[in-house]
Amino acid sequence: MQSTSIQVKDLTKSRKKPTTIKGVNFTVEQGTNGALPSSNGTGKTTIVKLLKRRFSRKGGTLWQAEH
Repeated sequence: MQSTSIQVKDLTKSRKKPTTIKGVNFTVEQGTNGALPSSNGTGKTTIVKLLKRRFSRKGGTLWQAEH
C-alpha cells in the first residue's frame, strides 16, 4: 500500500477577478509521478507555486508529506 505524498482539496487562489484557481482537487501517491495537463493560462504554474509555498492560498487544504 502506498501512502499519500501530496493531497490538494478545494484549492482556491485569486489574484484578480475572476478567481484564478477554484475548487482544485488531486492526490499524488508516494513513488508515483503526477501531471497537470491543460491549456495555456489555466493555472498550472500557479498550482506549482502554491505547492512550493511561493503564493498563499485563499482557501482549501494543501498537504505534503515531509521526505
